[in-house]
Amino acid sequence: MSSRQGQAGILILVGVIVVVIVVVAATLVPNLTPEPPIPVAIQQDQKVVKDFVENMLSDKTYETITLLEKNGGYLDAELNAVQTTSFLHSKVPYWQRCETPMVLTRTAIAQKLGTIVENELKTNLQGMSEINGKEVEFDVDTTQAAVNILDNRVDIIVDLITTVKGYRIREPYTVSVPTTFGRIIDFASDFSREEADTRFFETFTILDIEAFSDLPRVGYLTECGDSIYMSPLEVANRLEGIVMDIIVNTKMWDDTIIQGGIPVQYGIPEVYNKHTYEDLETEEGIRFFMPDGFSITTFNPVIILNLERLVQVKYLPDPNVCWGFYDQKYSAAYPIIIRVYDSILNSYFNFANFAYVDGTEPGSCDSMSLATTCSDMQCSARVIVNDGYGKPFPGTSVYMGGCLVGTTDDFGEVDAPAPCGTYNLVIFNSTEYEFVNKEVTNNGNYYEMFTLNRLPKLTFNIVQSPPTCGYDYVDNEMLFLTIASDKLEEDFLLVNNQIVNVDSCMASSGANAYCDTCTEDSTNINACNECLIRSSGCLESVITPTVNIDYIPAGDYKMSGIIMNMKMINTYSSTYPFIATPLVLSETKLKIPQEDSTINIRVPESDKIYNYAIDTYNTRKDDKRCICGDCELACCPCIGGPDKETDEMAEAAALVDATNYIRVERSISVEACS
Repeated sequence: MSSRQGQAGILILVGVIVVVIVVVAATLVPNLTPEPPIPVAIQQDQKVVKDFVENMLSDKTYETITLLEKNGGYLDAELNAVQTTSFLHSKVPYWQRCETPMVLTRTAIAQKLGTIVENELKTNLQGMSEINGKEVEFDVDTTQAAVNILDNRVDIIVDLITTVKGYRIREPYTVSVPTTFGRIIDFASDFSREEADTRFFETFTILDIEAFSDLPRVGYLTECGDSIYMSPLEVANRLEGIVMDIIVNTKMWDDTIIQGGIPVQYGIPEVYNKHTYEDLETEEGIRFFMPDGFSITTFNPVIILNLERLVQVKYLPDPNVCWGFYDQKYSAAYPIIIRVYDSILNSYFNFANFAYVDGTEPGSCDSMSLATTCSDMQCSARVIVNDGYGKPFPGTSVYMGGCLVGTTDDFGEVDAPAPCGTYNLVIFNSTEYEFVNKEVTNNGNYYEMFTLNRLPKLTFNIVQSPPTCGYDYVDNEMLFLTIASDKLEEDFLLVNNQIVNVDSCMASSGANAYCDTCTEDSTNINACNECLIRSSGCLESVITPTVNIDYIPAGDYKMSGIIMNMKMINTYSSTYPFIATPLVLSETKLKIPQEDSTINIRVPESDKIYNYAIDTYNTRKDDKRCICGDCELACCPCIGGPDKETDEMAEAAALVDATNYIRVERSISVEACS
């Protein structure tokens, strides 16, 4: 009886669960009920509405693509925020300038196109309730457009909730516009990247100047007093002719061909990543043009004089024998308009590149403003230069913003026109002296005095033992000595057999963070080892006790650093990891003289220090001291009996003692021996 009652209870429970599941399912999945069919008449009305929207979408897409092609991938308003040139009285954006590509991608342009389409639909459909007599309602806030730019078409998919007489139109709206837009974007990007990398227009210009133009380039004058002079206008006209010749005779997907008697054909056989786009070479294809108002401006004439007498013989009819070599360099900067025909849309994609030749090689756009700056120097600069002994330093060149202000006179002074604004000031005499390269601001009358110290040839001997100027050289120690001066922005790192810039070496190797951690916490063995490993890239592979340096200016410095005993590290670091902890050398003064010198740097005997640390470690590790309650380490005797350290506790204490001993600052001394 009880069994039947139990079965009945189970059946009731199962039934309740089934009812609950059905109710929940009906609540959560209301769409299980099929939608009522859309009446045929409504379907026809929906088709009218959908065709209307898709036609609007197609027209706007076509219009926007044509605009984007004309503007090189940009909208009208965007052209005010990017660098452009002018062609056919319209702005054309740069996709490359000198060594810098400035390209757009299909994805970036597709996002612009999608935004334009969305805004167009929202604007035109907002509040619209009837289309061709059909009752319609658009929820424009739901408008979302996805654009896919393909090689030969642009696909637009738009989600927009639309109802006709209460019935929702099936989404999405779709439009496909035939065009080579995507293929042209890829070409423009690859072409511009290739020009930024290989600088083919600069190469063509240099080749023409060197081999085919009538501009004086390299040669000799043999007549005393002979000269070559060309005005800035003449130079500019000839450079313009060279550039225009290159633009006319450059051919895509072909090699450069040089044959006597016919113009040179300048060829670009491929572009970035070895891509070719021969399918774009239709009747109009890919063409090159000069911008509106094209001209090359130069402010410097060509003045070559042959006044150098090789020999004077008064008994010969022509007593003056002269031989003058000249090497004349030119600069030319110019935009190139690249126009690509979209054969499907019958429109043109316009973009610009910018070439700059500086002398005999491609130039950087960072130096482009020099010609204008140096020709319009409205401020003045007075600069006085002394040598390391405090005497006037004649014959020193002073540049501001790349413009030669002048050369110091017998009093070590230059007082001449200079550019206004903030520029780099460069003061240079010869490779035997330090130079100045600093940013200065000239608001009208710049004045400053400078001292150029000599760069003596220095030999640093890393030695031990007491004798003055003795030569008990180190043989296992690797030194990192920082040489710093309040007068210099950069410190120098003296490492056995090499000097490097601290920041560039340690930053590029990634050692800075680990070495900082090791300095703050010498027990962090992992950080100290990583510091050692990463710093090793700044060093020569062979440790030497003698370091030769040919560039640290004479003056007063502070020197400090660390020592690592490589022999001890290689021998004992696996057993005694604290051996990788460097010895810290306290700061000491260093005076570098103007004359060539030998300087001894006396360092502590690291072998003894590390061996003592090992003895300290072993002794302390075996000395298991008692501890009492919350007391630490040695507090014996304890009331109630001793409580000894564990092996782990003793070893940890030994590691701290050994490391602390190594990290005690130790002094170094400096001796000038010659």
